[in-house]
Amino acid sequence: MGYVTLSNRDITNGLELVTEFKKRRLPVPLSYAMAVTIRRFKTIVQTMFKERLNIISEHALRDSDGKQLDEVKDQVAFNADIDSLLEQTNEVDVHQITLDRLQSLKGHDGKAIELSIDEQEGLILLSMIIDDGEEPSEEPN
Repeated sequence: MGYVTLSNRDITNGLELVTEFKKRRLPVPLSYAMAVTIRRFKTIVQTMFKERLNIISEHALRDSDGKQLDEVKDQVAFNADIDSLLEQTNEVDVHQITLDRLQSLKGHDGKAIELSIDEQEGLILLSMIIDDGEEPSEEPN
């Protein structure tokens, strides 16, 4: 495990890209490590979603009864606030593994784990895969 600093944008994009990978039958230690890390990311995304709703409410036009409409008062200010939210960073404790080590593992089907380009990109965005030259703090067996 290792603490990494990631933007909300990288977390949301990374989680979307690893959706299919999470569904695979992976070795138990790897599956567990991924589940723990992804749960940490989901907590951040839930907080970000609540803040996004606050931004929408703050910028929304309202009708004469005060009901929120689907339009915003100032699109530029709204976009700036959303972009600011996406650029916020978080320090997250992430289980990390090298690409070589990941590819040396076998799934429950006995076959080597092969990553799609999207899965690899997502795991890199989430700092779950590190360069082979780096040493992870702790690697799942």
